[in-house]
Amino acid sequence: MKKILNLSVLILLFSISAWGQETNTKPTCENPIGAWKNDSGSTLAIDTLDTATGKITGTYTSPSGGGSSSYPLIGWVNDAIVDSEDLCKTCKTNNAKVISFTVRWGSIGSITSWTGKCQKNENGDPVIKTLWNLVRPNTNYDWDHILTGSDNFYPSSN
Repeated sequence: MKKILNLSVLILLFSISAWGQETNTKPTCENPIGAWKNDSGSTLAIDTLDTATGKITGTYTSPSGGGSSSYPLIGWVNDAIVDSEDLCKTCKTNNAKVISFTVRWGSIGSITSWTGKCQKNENGDPVIKTLWNLVRPNTNYDWDHILTGSDNFYPSSN
């Protein structure tokens, strides 16, 4: 009986330890699920990744313009290597996980789409480098409906 109790305690401690490590795991390019932060303090939270289709879902929280509310996002990742020599003779030398995601800003009326790639930087840390387009329905000038910029997202422990 004492051996069973000791074994049960060891299994419980191992399970608690493993669970704690899993929740503190930062996202990577290979497994982007988790929180990413950009230089402006916005949080890209990827909650799901369908490995069969590349579809991602999650939330986006921006301290600017969006009132610090979270908005749903949907997008795609892909890192398929071109197998056909006819399609790309030199594409196999540099492969990146490409990503695209979109946020609809609810009653604010805007939509933003980010497109980029996730690769390790010179320190070996993952970074998602993107270009974004924000389109808004209401503005004072016709030329001011589409804004463009760039963001880099880094793994966050939050």
